[in-house]
Amino acid sequence: MSTTTNLPPRQRVKNGLLALLTFLRGYLFLGAPAGTEPLPTRFPLLAGIWSGPFLSEGYVSTLLCRVLPGIFAKCIEQLRRHKAACGGWKHPNLFSQQDVQQEAADLDELRRASSAVLCARLFEDLRLLIRLIRATQRHYWKPVKEWPERAAWLREWYARHRAVVLVLLRIVQICARLRRRGTPWFAAECLRWQLRLVWADLFGPNVPQTSAVCKWILPQALPDEIEQIITIRLLWERERGLALPSFFEEMVAAWEGHIDETLLATSLERRDAREWCV
Repeated sequence: MSTTTNLPPRQRVKNGLLALLTFLRGYLFLGAPAGTEPLPTRFPLLAGIWSGPFLSEGYVSTLLCRVLPGIFAKCIEQLRRHKAACGGWKHPNLFSQQDVQQEAADLDELRRASSAVLCARLFEDLRLLIRLIRATQRHYWKPVKEWPERAAWLREWYARHRAVVLVLLRIVQICARLRRRGTPWFAAECLRWQLRLVWADLFGPNVPQTSAVCKWILPQALPDEIEQIITIRLLWERERGLALPSFFEEMVAAWEGHIDETLLATSLERRDAREWCV
């Protein structure tokens, strides 16, 4: 795993929230034109949203805040070269005003969803996050004089900023559910996998990941005991007729038949029934 994951728990929590706040303070200026308005003083970076989920899933905040600047740097480069940067004409990732209307996840719905469904939702929310951030940036870069009044300009920008934070919150909530099923390693691998898919969706399958992004989203080697925990959970889902996340199918096949039956039975008995409900 990354060096961040190897830090003590309290340090990971602190680093995760600090990384998120640093990103939210600076994302408006990634590729900004000269003369862009300075940030309003003392505005709430988290848009009034409780920081608890971001604290408990500090590994998610850290990973996103390492990867997102690299994605936007590649967007800027691609646009300058008149290349696909937002999905291309086949799958455009276009903003609509409806995207501003966001809310936190339904936690009961997440609890009932299979791991494969949660991964698919991660992809859609990551894709939505990219277009919301770009739309928030472009709005903030517009000269204030183009709006009837500064207050209206700020309200529209802040509505988009709050939508960005709410989508980040949903991503964290999905990862929290995955973590409870198979440790933070499971959640982090699911997130890395979906970030790789988002990269290909934005830039096409033939654009290699930059070094700044690649080292954070490549698959990580998992300890054997972690692979077993994840496999036990996914076998439980498969027994109920649920599709497995495709990225983990090979791992499950490799472990199937090699997990001690007593360990499997004991693990299943000890799980909280509500946690495993789908």
